[in-house]
This record gives sequence, C-alpha cells and structure tokens, in this order.
Amino acid sequence: MTYDTSLLDAEIKDLILEAVAERNTTLYDTEKDVKKVIRDAVKAIAIGIASGVFSIGSREKKLLDAAVGKIAAGIAEVLSGRMSATITTAAKPVTVPLIEAANSAGLGKLNRSLEVGFQKRELKVFENLWQFERHGRTLSARIWDVSESAVKEIKAILEAGVGQDAVQVARALTAYVKEDAKTWAKNYPNMQARMAGRVPGNVNYEALRLARTELTTAYRDSAVAACINNPMVRAIRWMLSGAHPMQDICDDYAVRDYYGLGPGMYPPGDYPDLAHPNDLCFPAPVSIGRKALEAKLAGYVEDQTSAPDVGALLEG
Repeated sequence: MTYDTSLLDAEIKDLILEAVAERNTTLYDTEKDVKKVIRDAVKAIAIGIASGVFSIGSREKKLLDAAVGKIAAGIAEVLSGRMSATITTAAKPVTVPLIEAANSAGLGKLNRSLEVGFQKRELKVFENLWQFERHGRTLSARIWDVSESAVKEIKAILEAGVGQDAVQVARALTAYVKEDAKTWAKNYPNMQARMAGRVPGNVNYEALRLARTELTTAYRDSAVAACINNPMVRAIRWMLSGAHPMQDICDDYAVRDYYGLGPGMYPPGDYPDLAHPNDLCFPAPVSIGRKALEAKLAGYVEDQTSAPDVGALLEG
C-alpha cells in the first residue's frame, strides 16, 4: 500500500512511517494467527469425527459447539496482544520526540511524568476498545458472533457430507480452510452438489475483517489520544491509503479543509473516526517544530500556567 509521504511533517516523518510499517506488519501477522486459530479448530473437529458412514449426532454437535469457544478464545487472545502493541506503536511519533525535546531542553526530570501520562492514555484506549459497543455489541460479543459464523460454514460442509464416508468428510473439511471456495467445490463435487450449488462462504472472512478493523481502530484511537493536549502537536493530517479501489469518504477527509488548518488537517479532538471496515488510512501528527516545543517545555517549568496542555498531558 502506498501513501503520499511528501505530505508528512519532515521532522517526524521517519517515526510516522516506522509506526505505520509496524502497524501493517502486525495486520499481516494477525491475519496469519487468526487463520491458524480457525484452522486448528477445524482440525480438532476433523480428528473427532467417528469412522464409518458420516452423520451429525451428539458427538459432532459437541465438537461444533466446542469449536465456537475455541475460535472465540483464540481470536480474543491474538487481538488482545496485538492491540496492546499497536496502541504503543501508534503513539511513538509524538511520544519519542517529546521526551527527546525535554532532554535537549535540560528538562529530563519531566520524562518520567510524561511516560506515565502516555501510559495512562494507552491503557484507557485499550479498555475503551473492549468496552465500546458497535451495533450494540462489545468487542467480546462481536468476536463470539464471527466465531459462530465461522462454525456455521463448517457445519454446512458437514451437513453436505451426511451419508458419505466419514474419512472423506474429514478430509473435505480440512481442505475447506486451506483452499478457496471454487477450488474446494471443484475437488469435492458431490458435497458441492448437496449444497444445492451454493459455494460455501470463506470461513475466515468475517473474523479477518473484524481483526483488521479493530487493529486499525486501535492505531487510530491511540495516535489521536497521544496528540490531544500534546504541546508538540499543531494538528493531525488524514493520510489517504493508496489501497482505495474507488473514491469514498476517505478522499473527502483527506482534501477538505473543515477547520482552516489546511486540506485534510484536523484539531486532535476533532479527528474523524475510522471511515469503514478495512480502512488503512491513518492519522499523521503535525508538530509545532522542535525549537518551539523546547521553548514551550522550558516555559512550563518556569510557569506552569504558560502551557496548560503540558499539565493535562502529565495527568494522563
């Protein structure tokens, strides 16, 4: 994915690009881990299927019910760790230069307080992500929903195998999570025919979309939280992802001047929410400049009323 890096603040450009690169790597790694969680759950079902002529009895129903819990717990564990790391990463473009500026200005005594203030914000972002209700459902509930949806697709495969050899059904089920739907339908035509021509859905899709959306939301929320009442931040720029196949609201956010700060620029407290699922746009801080920041920090030490944003940051 590409971005117009010429728009980035030159003083913190490298930090922003490093943070976004880390976010993108985390998205890729999370996708692999979520797929493995589902693949392992399917493997457990396949191993548990009794030999002989396949049917869906109490044994199979228990396996399906257990799979929902395994998938939900696995996704929750993956997301929890990756969200925490992403939250810290997103704040680096403003936490690192702010602490460096304090040191350069001979104000190293502020650093511990600054670090604690940022840590409080990051913890609050993490807690809010798990508590926030999207369409009336918390993140834990939505994880359960996508886990049930995945198992629903798995059950459809099993239902198509009723009356066939159980070993073949188990193989078909395992292949289902490894192959795309069309390849699977071609390799298992009898089971496909029993599904009345319906191509089975991608067992991973909803879980992967949820994981990507929550991680990009975590990045957005943490980056914005780190900029609010931050003495080094003048505004936040909406950086448009080059992955957009067609124009949408993101393009509008990137070019409109709603606040007189310039195209795509927002006060930290008014930065837009994530525009849509799978949105890879990101917030890019715009600083007041290193010299101005050092002067501001020095002024705060002399007179705390001179920079109330510093005081607010220290309080978290």
